[in-house]
Amino acid sequence: MFTAACLLISAFFVVASRVIDGFANWHVRVITPILTHTVGRFISLFPFSVFEIMIYAAVLFVTCGVVFVVYNLIKRNKRNKAHIFSFLWLTTSIVSFLIFMMTMTLFVNFSRDSISDVLGIEVEMFTNAELIALTKLIIERTNAAAIEVYGDNDRHKPIVLNEIKADSIAAIQALSTEYSGFAGFYSRPKTFFISRFMSYLGITGVFSPFTLEPNFSNDVEDYIIPFVIIHELAHTRGFMREDDANFIAYLAARDSDNSFIRLSGEMNILAYALRAVRRTGDIEEYARLRSLVDQRVLNEFQRNAEHWRRFDTPVARAATIANDIYLRANAQQDGVQSYGRVVDLVFALYRDEIS
Repeated sequence: MFTAACLLISAFFVVASRVIDGFANWHVRVITPILTHTVGRFISLFPFSVFEIMIYAAVLFVTCGVVFVVYNLIKRNKRNKAHIFSFLWLTTSIVSFLIFMMTMTLFVNFSRDSISDVLGIEVEMFTNAELIALTKLIIERTNAAAIEVYGDNDRHKPIVLNEIKADSIAAIQALSTEYSGFAGFYSRPKTFFISRFMSYLGITGVFSPFTLEPNFSNDVEDYIIPFVIIHELAHTRGFMREDDANFIAYLAARDSDNSFIRLSGEMNILAYALRAVRRTGDIEEYARLRSLVDQRVLNEFQRNAEHWRRFDTPVARAATIANDIYLRANAQQDGVQSYGRVVDLVFALYRDEIS
């Protein structure tokens, strides 16, 4: 009964979000805050990532379950068959509840209005010349932020993680002047005990649909961290599309009171913009634009590239494929490429300034 209820409710909410106009937006306004202020607030009491513990528990549960089922199959009597049935009933109950939680926190929210609709930003195609102009603008902003952070030094001062987390929350809350949905309580951003595990999977952050935790990796270059934290915080507000979450991260970081968070926002968007220029095939223009970037920023980019080269393994590639399938299944037709569509949104933001 419990399993059937979870699956039926999940199916209703997913279908309703796809076929009933405004249902997903209602869900974000009503259901998401309830979950944030109950599940999210309770889980925030724990200083560690509950989601990470759940992953380890799931691995242990599956391993022990396989051994348990095999053992009882070997015994072949009525009592052992009952044990197998009980285990399978427990497993289906757990899985159905997890599907229910994913529906409430993920699947429905993919159908909500995009951040461009929410903020009234008109997204249009741009020419290569306009892309180059946008990239120049981002380079100027990045260089200015770099001067503020680095000063006369080759490296920035060590970041204080608790300060970055608190200021990242403050930065996204400040966006409530543009959209009231950004106001209020946010779950505590958390890093994994074993962040290297995330590097092996090729990810820098993950939003837990079961605990509403924004998780991030600290096994990356420092400039990645604030941007990822705000990106994952955006997911807790129901913005599940990756380009939306990236754009929100940029908007929040751009106006943060913390200079390092501002630099993080500009550097991450610059990386996307340069990648877009490189994809046009104009290698000379790409090289010219890179030559305009503060050398200390380029050094950070280089260290980041070297970090990910170490983890370019079949495991990381498989994780990327799985993420691509997951995103496409949730109406993000560009899959993992949707992360880079943030350039379209940033261009719309600066269209008047560029022209």
